Amino acid sequence: MRRSSAPAMQAAEGAYFDGVLMDVNMPVMDGLAAARAIRSSGGKNAQTPIIALTANALDEQREQGFAAGMTGYLAKPIDPRALIAAIHAAVARQRALAA
Repeated sequence: MRRSSAPAMQAAEGAYFDGVLMDVNMPVMDGLAAARAIRSSGGKNAQTPIIALTANALDEQREQGFAAGMTGYLAKPIDPRALIAAIHAAVARQRALAA
């Protein structure tokens, strides 16, 4: 099965999410392009935390993720503790921005 960001984009247009876990390497539209599209949409999830999950672990790739609008960036294999910490950080950041 080929993964695509199209279902994620459709979901982001239709409902609000507390957060998004986004694979970076997908065909058609990669996760960076999807994050940029969600951020620029002005829609329900334009400010929703987006955490990148990727095998791309170089500093330059990480910087590209944050530049694309990712709130967090985790390299695979994912350590469950790191994922939980990234989710907590994203929620705290979102609350700070809303205050």
